[in-house]
Amino acid sequence: MVAAIAAGLVFGGAGAAAADPVLSVPAATLDAALSCPASFSSSKEPVLLVHGEGSNAAETWSWGIQESLTAAGFDVCTVDLPDHAIGDLQVSAEYVVGAVDRIEAAAGRRSRSSPTTRAGWPRGGP
Repeated sequence: MVAAIAAGLVFGGAGAAAADPVLSVPAATLDAALSCPASFSSSKEPVLLVHGEGSNAAETWSWGIQESLTAAGFDVCTVDLPDHAIGDLQVSAEYVVGAVDRIEAAAGRRSRSSPTTRAGWPRGGP
């Protein structure tokens, strides 16, 4: 993970929230933007990779980081933000919130005591 941080990635764990936010994007739309393994089998916390402006998940993550994390034993998910993350920031944020909620529910971690790790590539792809 240290090499990934040095490469310009931003990592963060989910913090405790007082209440779940109300999302305006339909659940089916959020679900369609999320790509995850069929099941979570790792004892490690799941990782959500979030692309930056002007790209999508495949362009940003398929060149090595996603495969490296999977090889290291992590369950890795990606989310495609709308309009290549150039549109409304609030809407893009809802895609990330929706993805984290779905991943934590699928991994049985809704208590947020074992949060999903998120990695983002600021300002675009590689």
